[in-house]
Amino acid sequence: MGAVLEGLAKYAHLIIQDFFGDLLEALKDLISKLEINEDGKESAEDRQERDQTPDSRNTAREALLCTITAFALLDGQDVSKSASSLHLDLNFFITQLYRSLYPLAINPEIEFNPETSLRLPDPYAQAHNDSEITQSQRRRAKVNFQTPMVLLLRCLQFTLLSRAHGQIPPIRLAGFTKRLMTTSLQLPEKSSQAVLSLMARIVKQHGQKIAPLWHTEERKGDGVFKPAATTVEESNVFAGTIWEGEILRLHYCPQVRDAAFDIDKIISSVK
Repeated sequence: MGAVLEGLAKYAHLIIQDFFGDLLEALKDLISKLEINEDGKESAEDRQERDQTPDSRNTAREALLCTITAFALLDGQDVSKSASSLHLDLNFFITQLYRSLYPLAINPEIEFNPETSLRLPDPYAQAHNDSEITQSQRRRAKVNFQTPMVLLLRCLQFTLLSRAHGQIPPIRLAGFTKRLMTTSLQLPEKSSQAVLSLMARIVKQHGQKIAPLWHTEERKGDGVFKPAATTVEESNVFAGTIWEGEILRLHYCPQVRDAAFDIDKIISSVK
C-alpha cells in the first residue's frame, strides 16, 4: 500500500481531474479503517495475528501517505485554471493531520529509516528463523525510504504554506502552531529542529495572524484553551498562549535553543 500511495503522490500532476473525487473517497476510507484498528475496535484474535506478523503494516505511516497523496492531487494542478472545476474538500485530511500530531510526537519510530537505522535487532524476535526473516524484511524495507517525520513535514508544508488551498484561516494556523510547539518538546532533537525550522517559515509568512499567541495582552479568545480537542475549531486556541517557547530556549540541544530564539525574534518584529 505504501508504494501505491507514494506513486500516486509522485505522479498526481498526470492524473485526470475527473478521478480526483473517487481517489479522495478511497483515501478517506483507508484512513477510517486505519483509525478503527488504532482505536482497538478490532477483535483480539485479529490484533494478536497482526502483532505477530513480521511485515505488520505501519498504520501511522500509511495515514500520512494517504494525507500527503490527497494534498498532492490538488497541489500538482494549475490552480488558476482549475479552481472553478475543482471542488475538493480537504478538511477531513487536515483534521486527521491535526489529530495525529500528539501520537506522532511520542512515536518511537518517528525517525526510523530501515536503510540507515543504527538500532540493533531484537535478539528475542523469532530467533529460530532470524536469517530468513531478516532477509525478507530487509527486501521489503527498501520500498519506502522516507521516515514518518519527513512525511509529516511534507504534509505540514502543504497544509500551512502551500498557496494551492487559497487563504489559510487564522484559526487553522494558530491551532497547528500551538500543537506543533507542544509536540516539539517531545520529539527527538533532529525532528524538533525540523519542526522549529518549519515554524520559522510559518511565522515569517503568517506572523500577523498568529502573533497574539505570544502576546497575552493581545489575546483574542475567551474561555479556556482545550489542548486535547480533536479539531482546530473546538480547541479555542486563541484563549491559549505559546508557553512552550520558554522551555525550548532551555533545551539541552544548542540548535533547538537557537531555533526557538529565532522564532521569538521574528515574532517581536511583527507589528
